[in-house]
Amino acid sequence: MGRLIRGRRILITGAGGTIGSELARQIAALMPARLLLFDNGEFLLYAIDIELRERHPQLTVRPLLAMCATGCASTRSSPPSARDRVPRRRA
Repeated sequence: MGRLIRGRRILITGAGGTIGSELARQIAALMPARLLLFDNGEFLLYAIDIELRERHPQLTVRPLLAMCATGCASTRSSPPSARDRVPRRRA
């Protein structure tokens, strides 16, 4: 399994959840080039991000927070500020 992961960019969806965070821990130990953590729960995403950065300081970890509203989805690496909020376009 290490051959498939080492040196590659890996995206884990649901990274803050029970299964996703365990996958992140195991994959981080296999030294991917970059580990992208995607979740819609800000605190759980923050928690696994901090844990992995402490355990694997040499690993590039990037948390991606999904911000979802009715009918749309976007990703951010940090929470939005008031000026970042843009009204949704109607189709």
